This record gives sequence, C-alpha cells and structure tokens, in this order.
Amino acid sequence: MPHSNLVSRIRAEVARTAPAALLIGFSGGPDSLCLADALLSAGGRVVLAHLNHALRGDESDDDEMFVREFAAARGVRCIVERIDVAAAARTSGESIELTARRARYAFLARAAAECGLNCVAVAHHADDQAETVLLRLLRGTGVEGLRAMATRAPLPGAPETTLLRPLLRITRAEVERYCADLGLRPRHDSSNDSAAHTRNRVRLELLPLLRTFNPGVTRVLARLADLAAADHEVQQWAAQRAFEQLAQVEAGGVRIDRAGWRALPAGLQRAMLRESVRVVRGALTDLSYDAVEEARAVLLSDAPQASAAITADVRVEMRGGTQANFLVTLVTRLNTSLRTIPAMDAADQPLPARAREAVAQFNAGLYWEQHETFEEVWRAEPRPIRRLYQGILQVGVAYLHIQRHNYDGARKVLVRAMRHLDVLPDVCQGVDVAQLRADASAALIELERLGPNGVAGFSHELFKQIVIVDSDSGGR
Repeated sequence: MPHSNLVSRIRAEVARTAPAALLIGFSGGPDSLCLADALLSAGGRVVLAHLNHALRGDESDDDEMFVREFAAARGVRCIVERIDVAAAARTSGESIELTARRARYAFLARAAAECGLNCVAVAHHADDQAETVLLRLLRGTGVEGLRAMATRAPLPGAPETTLLRPLLRITRAEVERYCADLGLRPRHDSSNDSAAHTRNRVRLELLPLLRTFNPGVTRVLARLADLAAADHEVQQWAAQRAFEQLAQVEAGGVRIDRAGWRALPAGLQRAMLRESVRVVRGALTDLSYDAVEEARAVLLSDAPQASAAITADVRVEMRGGTQANFLVTLVTRLNTSLRTIPAMDAADQPLPARAREAVAQFNAGLYWEQHETFEEVWRAEPRPIRRLYQGILQVGVAYLHIQRHNYDGARKVLVRAMRHLDVLPDVCQGVDVAQLRADASAALIELERLGPNGVAGFSHELFKQIVIVDSDSGGR
C-alpha cells in the first residue's frame, strides 16, 4: 500500500539528515515514535534509549513497558534506565525540569558509549523550536539565544558525540498525522496538559493566541531561529578576529586593548566581553545582559581606573586611563562596592538553634544532612537571612558534588552560592560570612584550575568549616 505524501516527505527528510547508525532518545510519545519509525524505515542500525524519570507513577512505568514492547516488535535493541528525578532535584537544588534534562542527556551519552555509537537523535520538532524562541524572548535574549535549537550540535556533556534533531522542520501537526496515517498509537504524557510549567503555558496558551494573528507562526518562529543562527555565525567570525587582534590571554585572565575595544561597534564590544568570560571561566553561565552593559559603561567612561563584577566570579579591571589595557579576570572575591546590600534587620541576631545544628552538620562534613536541615528552616526567615542559609546550604551541596567528582555540578552550585553570599555583610547572625565567601571562592577557583578531567586532584583541605563569631558559639 503506497504511503501518503506526508509520510514519504518526513521519511525522506529524516533519511537525509541521519547517518547509517545512531541511538534514538525514545519516550514513546508521538514525536519519538514518528522519528523511530522513519529511521527504521530507512534501514541502518538503530538503538532505542528510554529513561524512566519516575515522575508520573504507573504512567511512567507503562511508558517503559510500551517502549520495550515496541523495540521487541521491531527487532531492535533497547536500553532502559530509571532515575528518581524528583529526589535528584532535591539534592542538586535545581528545578525538576533542569534536573530531568541533565539526566536525559547524561543517560543518552552513556547509552551511546555502551553501543559504540557517536550519534544520538532526538525528536524535537518545529513547534518545540517555536516554543523555545518564545521562551527566550520572554526571558530576554540576543541573537545567540534566538538560534534556539540546532539541527546538529555536540551532545551536552559529551561533545565527542553528535546530537541530531531530524524533525526540526516538521510541525507537531505533521508528526501526529504521520502516526495516524500509519496506525501508530503513541503514548500520551499527561504532564504536558498542565499549565503549571512555563513551556506548557507557551504551548497551550500563547502559541494558539499568536496563531489567531498568523496561522503560520510556528514556521515563522522556526525561520527566525534559522536566520539568527546564520547571523550569529557572522558575529562570531567578526568577534573572533577582533579578539585575536585586541586580546592577550595570560595567567588568570584576558588583557584587552581598551582603545581598540572602544572603537568597535557595540555588538562586537559585547561579543568580546562574552568571549573573554568564556576563556576565563570556561562557560557563559549566569552572564547577564545587565552585567555586560555595566561593564561596557565602565570601560566607555573616562575614568582612569575602575572595576565591575561581570559574573559571580569574574570582574573587569581598568587602570591607567582610556589608552591603557583592561583585564577580564577570575577573582577570589568580588568587588561588592558597586552592589546594593539589602537591609539586614535580623543580621545581628544570634543564629537560631536549628540553624546552628545545620552549621554543626556542615562542619562535621555531613553535607547532605545540613542540606535537609537548612531546607526545613530557611523559608520561614526574612529574605536577607534566607540568603545566608541558602548560601551555606549550596556551599555544602557543592562540597558533596566534589566528593562525588561531579565537577560541573559543584561549579554551578558554588556560583549560585556566591550570588547569595556576596550581598551579605561580613558577619551575619554570628556567621563569619567573609571567611565562608573566601573559602567558597577558593574552591571555585581550584575547580576552574583543575578543569573537568582533573577534579579527582581537588584538595579536600579546601573544605573549610564555618566560623561562628558570636560570644556563645564555641568557635569553629
């Protein structure tokens, strides 16, 4: 029986972009079912990989069973793992959505390595791309963010493996029609029906509203992502050449010709600052537009010397006038003089008994236990004191990550901890915040120095205790 034009078109699109052997992230939903069927119809070696997130009880287990049965019926290998995402999110302090995403990509990397494959395909489609563009617009983004998802990119956490999105130019409606035309019966994830998550609200509320203005808005937004990706390549090309001409990488930072930088267009000034941060700390995490603009304002002023924090652990330092160089450097302690410190109405009060218990757990190296104790008490406190508790909590979680050799997790949590600690006074509720801040910063710098492959050499002597300086504390 001949297939419909839609089925033939999707199969041709998938076959055009996919290699002869690859791993498929397979949930059993319409998107991954369409992708798996199209790839299997093209021949070649296909392995299915399914991660049970244990978030929807029996429904999650039924999805896993469906995946196993589909793989058996098609005669293909299937790799299945289960992870308690909710518990992992509580440990990391990150959202369930972000934790699930990290877990998925880590699982896909492991599964691909197990099978000896260097290519992973996932089933993001044009509607997912449109949602991503809208989400980034709502949160604030530039050309780089508007690129949204790439058809081909390194797999997060495993850059030696290629991540493919063969359906990125196929709409959700076309995916569903594909399944219907072939009699495929996909699983339905009921969590997608809830408007509790922002992405779901964009899909369920915002996109339908935008379609009343333009029924083809999905393809318009997907095209915008393609155009932004092309423009970003041009910007990166220009920024790289400007960086090569004006910047000099040295121990501890990047030195830049200030006069040459000031002569660049605003877009290239921003791009050079971003590239400098990437060189100094290895990632652009937590680098905001406002921070870049604050740094630009300082560098464009006529001040002979000044400095500005650009992230929690990087600052721009300028000395010697407008013709001198400036330095983008990783620092052990931020310059807080440019920041507004909130009122600390309860800062001079003694540490409550339950919080003191959490500090004792921290000092005993019981980082998971101190996390749970602080989780119980921080929400009831006024915002500045919450910052203190969250800062201590996250430093402890970072140390826990280090013990488990999770470099990336430790670095991200320490950066968040520094955000809390850096706006606190040097002593808060009897806690020596200045010392804790310095200890956390020293650990962060050591992690950056060692890099992702050297974390096993991390000196645990950097695991410092919290100092209590009030009169009845008993010291360390």
